[in-house]
Amino acid sequence: MARTAQVLHLADSPNDSFLLKAELADEGIACQLLAPTPGEDLARTVAGSSIDLLVVDVPVSSPHWRSGLDEIQRSRPELPVIFRWGGTGNWSTESSSEQLGRRIRGVLSLPDTLKRTDGERREFLDRLVRHQQTYLELLRSDFWNFDEAIKRIIERAADLLEVERVSVWEFTEDRKAIVCLDLFVRSTRTHEKPRPVSSSPRYLATLESSLTLAADDAQTDARTSELTESYLIPHNVVSMLDAPIRRDGRLVGVVCHEQVGTPHQWAVLEQCSAGWVAGLVARAMDVRERRQLSERLERAERLDSIGRLAGGLAHDFNNCLTGILGHVDHGLHGTEADARAALAGIRDAAMGAARLSKELLAAGRAEPIALEPLDLAAAIAAMTPRLSAVMPATARLEVVAPGGPVWIRGDAGALERVVMNLVTNAADAVSAAGGGQVRVSVARAAASGAAPVPSAASALIEVADNGIGMDAGVQARLFEPFFTTKAKGQATATAAGAGAARGGGGSIAVPVALEPKGGSGLGLATAFGIIRQHGGTITVESAPRQGSRFTVLLPTAATP
Repeated sequence: MARTAQVLHLADSPNDSFLLKAELADEGIACQLLAPTPGEDLARTVAGSSIDLLVVDVPVSSPHWRSGLDEIQRSRPELPVIFRWGGTGNWSTESSSEQLGRRIRGVLSLPDTLKRTDGERREFLDRLVRHQQTYLELLRSDFWNFDEAIKRIIERAADLLEVERVSVWEFTEDRKAIVCLDLFVRSTRTHEKPRPVSSSPRYLATLESSLTLAADDAQTDARTSELTESYLIPHNVVSMLDAPIRRDGRLVGVVCHEQVGTPHQWAVLEQCSAGWVAGLVARAMDVRERRQLSERLERAERLDSIGRLAGGLAHDFNNCLTGILGHVDHGLHGTEADARAALAGIRDAAMGAARLSKELLAAGRAEPIALEPLDLAAAIAAMTPRLSAVMPATARLEVVAPGGPVWIRGDAGALERVVMNLVTNAADAVSAAGGGQVRVSVARAAASGAAPVPSAASALIEVADNGIGMDAGVQARLFEPFFTTKAKGQATATAAGAGAARGGGGSIAVPVALEPKGGSGLGLATAFGIIRQHGGTITVESAPRQGSRFTVLLPTAATP
């Protein structure tokens, strides 16, 4: 009769000791396994017991254990010590259990048992390789779609372990029930969702303390028998291999491998595989939580953006309506000449509303553009007079273009709006700083440049100024619709012919059109949308009191 050995096992998790005992039992080695806690004094534990062997899983994480091992080797040099790497052993013609069993029998002078043939060893190694390959394949798969990931995991697990049913269950917040997320039936290749099942105290306690719950006869096993009437008999389940799902150390669910009809004895390799299946499900749950958080943040940001958009629209269209109503009132109460002037003012206000609508469409990238061969250098050079017209008296404009053409496929009118918006903003920044320079340059950018380019060769438009600059907070929101640092809510009187109504020998007060003083916050949003439609990018470099540099990169095109 084989002697019972006392084995002290050092492992980070008591579940590893559970598996070690099962491995040794498979090898016919009866042992009493002791598993100390990480803070326990090893030298005192060894001195107070009849330890025959010390098995150490490496690497050893606890500093108390590392110092304790040194002390034991000094005080008990005759005590055998066997080191295991991660509890899995090495791939060879022997399994990790065989290697460990052979060494333990050697150091304890136990008789050889359980000799395996070469065929049995090759069969085990083939199974081990299949399990490892399946695990790596699933580990590299996409977990973003939670439902699809769970289906993929349990289907592969059922085929690998050759069990009839594999399912994933999640505990409710109060731990009183477990809810099935998905169940795969191997014989029919179908997915089901059974009704929630009330959890039982013994079953829950076992999952809390074990790496796996292997019940060969689940209907009579004390750990699972409480589920017999509610679940096992209705589904004809006779054997269960359950692996707890843990997240941040908390038990959140369980992966169930169920055999129907004939009882099944769960091997150690199957129990190890059930453990990594539960780990993959936990990973999928982590991704699901991140995705849900991302979607909530995206919805919140979208609602906030819609609120800002609605506020900006209300403000700007209210200005247009105020101008139209003012001109209508002026025309109704004035002379014929005033009526004609009022109609002209109404036309201008309506044109302003149309321009605002056009900018909104461009900002939202909904307005179509026509991409045609365009010499960007010639187009920017031709804009110089119009760009000079928006310069304040204290600002100087410099336009730099290469000697030859820079061909792209673009919409000349849309790109002109981009450059005009950037130059107008630069002029305002220079004016606010008391004067300075605005520089507009066109060049060709190679792929080796510091800035990210959308293609191997790009056309570059750069608008730089030495104005007041921007801090990081402003830059983060720069391309949001209706975000502006310019004054909002102020207005100037601009009605044509306004001031006082003429004729009739007297004068009346004229409600005049109101235009926003400052920006609407659509200029850069519009530029961003247009550039994206061209397949390009726009970036900004700025700092307070150090000016700003906007860089636009657009894909080049062959010479037409």
